[in-house]
Amino acid sequence: MATAPEQLYAGVLLDLAVDATQVEAVAAEVASLDALFAATPGLPRFLANPVQSTEVKERLVTEAVEGLGLSDLMRRFLGVVLRNRRLQLFRSIAAAFRDAYDARRGVERVAVASARPMAAEQVAALASHFGERLEKRVEVDVEVAPELIGGLVAQVGSEEIDGSIRGRLRGLRAHLLAE
Repeated sequence: MATAPEQLYAGVLLDLAVDATQVEAVAAEVASLDALFAATPGLPRFLANPVQSTEVKERLVTEAVEGLGLSDLMRRFLGVVLRNRRLQLFRSIAAAFRDAYDARRGVERVAVASARPMAAEQVAALASHFGERLEKRVEVDVEVAPELIGGLVAQVGSEEIDGSIRGRLRGLRAHLLAE
């Protein structure tokens, strides 16, 4: 859950992207940078470390911007976030940006954990099903979770729909223990 500063930064970035008519490009850049942070777990700690000089951090950001081919708008945004000592919060800023971007587009995001990889047709069918039920455009984010044994678990807002074998086994266990 994003805090007020992260939501503020995300809102500012979205407003800047709208003003520059670069919303989709900036959304893709946020996703790329978020993936970099996800793949580098020590990065937020490094950025939060006061012992590391601002110059070293700026050089790192410059290399990331060049390596990912990010826009000038994103480069300037990252510079401001870095100077304000908030870049270690980028993953939360990215999540808040995605939420604001989705709300602006009228999209509901559904997170699905599946025991096995899903085919594109299956994901499209889930999106269609949830779209009809929610009366919104739905985008489905799929994560493979083998521990489910079979089936899937869908997170729609604060509601969890558990259709996994693991969930059924838990229910059976609880039922047997209750007797």
